This record gives sequence, structure tokens and C-alpha cells, in this order.
Amino acid sequence: MGIHMNDIDKTKEQLINELSELRKQYVELKKASAALERARLIQSQTMSSLGVLSAGVAHEIKNPLSIILQGIELMEVSSSKEGVVDILAMMKDAVFRASRITKDLLTFSRENTPTLKETDLAQVINESLSLVDHIFSLKQINIVGKLSDDLPRVRADSNQMKQVFINLFTNAAEAMREGGTVTVTADISENFNKEKIVRIAVADSGCGISEEDKQRVFDPFYTTKRKSGGTGLGLSVVKGIIEKHRGSIRIESEPGKGTNVIIELPYS
Repeated sequence: MGIHMNDIDKTKEQLINELSELRKQYVELKKASAALERARLIQSQTMSSLGVLSAGVAHEIKNPLSIILQGIELMEVSSSKEGVVDILAMMKDAVFRASRITKDLLTFSRENTPTLKETDLAQVINESLSLVDHIFSLKQINIVGKLSDDLPRVRADSNQMKQVFINLFTNAAEAMREGGTVTVTADISENFNKEKIVRIAVADSGCGISEEDKQRVFDPFYTTKRKSGGTGLGLSVVKGIIEKHRGSIRIESEPGKGTNVIIELPYS
């Protein structure tokens, strides 16, 4: 049984057609890759400009806020009228909220390189919890801690990690207006690349997040708490810190079923 020349010609023609199709796909892939790179460059330039603008605005607001706060504190000392004291308290609260916004803006605009040291994450988490304990007490929120006893030390900036956890705990508290439970877990595991990681999860029993909001929750200036003074910078800053620690962060949530924020940090 021999091979006919027609069969060989037909096979050659098929290979030529397939090769031609592969070349077309390669060209399209190169075009798509170039377009993606241009989009990344534009986004990087936009974020850089936004950072400069944020820093400028924050610095301009910071000084008058300090003067206003000093004036309010002076009036508090010199006034004893109940109505005036209440108004001053409201003004003071507004100033503190504006001050937090400027702090978020400055943090967002800075390219802070973390100072990495061998860090006890369990200690960082517990210290962060103690700093927000008064918020949980006021809102009748229970804390459940499930931190593994054999957590390894990781190379991290303890101050930046505290900022991460305080932000997540505060967000959890704001999602539970009528009380609830925050569960903090930390254990050792492996990621998809079989790398050793510490996995930390902060879960709340609050209102949850819609799918639409979940897709944008890490975007700078995107917030679902505009009425309560949210800036939409908190989670953006958190993500930036985690990524500078070579880690990852993701959110699992459904409306009415609470939210679970999962952080994975490498260790060796």
C-alpha cells in the first residue's frame, strides 16, 4: 500500500493552511499584547498624576483643618452652654473625618517602600484588634480568633500590616450596624504555585457586597459608603501594601451573607 502524490500534496496544502492560520493568530496576539501594554502605560501615567494631585489637595486641606480644630478646642474650654457644646462636638467629629480623608489621600499618593523585618503576624493582628476594640464594643460585635499556634514569622513591615488589619476590621464593623461577629483566622498553607504561604482571613457576618461592587472594591476612590464619609481609598491602599509584600488579596462575598477578605503572604 503506497502513498500517492495526491495525498502528499493534500497534506502539504493542509499544513500550509494551518501555518497561515497560526501566523494570523500570532499577528492578532501581538496586536492585542501591544494594545494591553499601551493601556497599562496610560493607566500608570493616570495613577501617577492622580497621586500627585491627591498629595497636593491633602497638603492644602491639612493646615486649615488644624487651625479649625484648635479653634473648636478653645471654644470647648470657654463655653458651657449645652447646645453650643453639642454643636462643637459635631464640628470636631467632622474635622476628624476630614483629617482621616487627607491621611488616606497622602497614603495613597506616596510610594512607601515597606521596611521588611522578621515579623510575628499573630502579634500584629492582636495589636490591631486592641486598637479597634472600642469600636467593636460600641457596636456589640464579637471577635472570634482562630490563629494557628505554629505560624511562621514573615518578612513584613509591621506598621503597614497594622494599617491593613485596622482598615479591614473597621470595614467589617461598618458592615454590621446591628452587631455581629468578626472571625479572624490565620494558618499556613500553599498557593496554586505550591509556594508556602500564611493565609489570613477576616470574615464578618454583615450586609455583604454585591457582585458589581465586588468587581470594583479595590479601585481608588470607589466606595459604597459615600453618605458616611467614605473615600474609597482604604482597600486600594490595603491592596497596594499587600502587593508590596509580594502577597495577594481577594474578597468573597454575597449580599446578606457577610464578607470574607483573604490575604496570602509568602514565607520561606
